[in-house]
Amino acid sequence: MRVKFHQNLDDLKEKLLVMAGMAEQAIQRSIEAYRTRDLSICELVFRAEPSINRLEREIDQMALDLLAMEQPMAIDLRFILSVIRINADLERVGDQAVNIAVRVREMGAFANRPSSKPMPTSPSPSFSSTIRSMR
Repeated sequence: MRVKFHQNLDDLKEKLLVMAGMAEQAIQRSIEAYRTRDLSICELVFRAEPSINRLEREIDQMALDLLAMEQPMAIDLRFILSVIRINADLERVGDQAVNIAVRVREMGAFANRPSSKPMPTSPSPSFSSTIRSMR
């Protein structure tokens, strides 16, 4: 019985890592769209958002099912609660990527004007290192 529980924990972790990768990619794309004013990159961000939202719901449901059915203790309980919090944050990262892409689309009329504020070329290194640490 516990073997199945630990397999479910591994599945939960794997889904969270997939979602983290999708959120990171969405941010990278939105930054690139901002830097290049490329509306086709914005479209990629918009198309990825429903998948991120779907994964957020799936992960939440998996975590709640594990809490309700398995009554985890100690480290397993802490892991599941952490997943729930990280999951919400990653979904919000996806939302912010969409917000950036929306602004880039709105700036389309100003495509030839240079930006007055510098924009990072990639997400924070801590974002990537956090994802790597979960593996």
